[in-house]
Amino acid sequence: MRYFQSLAMATLSLAAVSAHGQDAPADLPGAAAFEPGSGRLWFAGCEFEADRYVTCKMAAPGVLEAIENPGDQTPGSALQTYVSDVFIEKGCAFEASPESFRVNGIFLSFDSKAAKDIRCAGKKSGLAFKPGVITLLDTIYFIAGDPPQ
Repeated sequence: MRYFQSLAMATLSLAAVSAHGQDAPADLPGAAAFEPGSGRLWFAGCEFEADRYVTCKMAAPGVLEAIENPGDQTPGSALQTYVSDVFIEKGCAFEASPESFRVNGIFLSFDSKAAKDIRCAGKKSGLAFKPGVITLLDTIYFIAGDPPQ
């Protein structure tokens, strides 16, 4: 199992390197906006599929660390916990069902039906679509191309 996790992380890292050169959306915050403790996470190389799932090939270093070292959890549970902690630290209610965030081989995915179960300061929750990026409550940025620079 550890071999497959390491292989998945290596593949994600390779995908990050090979994806460079794609233009980032003009209104995407820079890398500094996603520093640890910022209350924001990025995922990159993302696509919206089947009118429901956001599937990504890359993620912020903290996300990858959580998946690579899940402790007594599965990588998918570790991903969900990491994301929920970011929302909770912002004072948001995170009541998304287990496995709303998943690790599927080399892909990281989010079931957008769970967005309704995440609320921040009374803000209506849902995916916001802009050219090249999908956002969730100004906390998660699902970027079609490269990670923020």
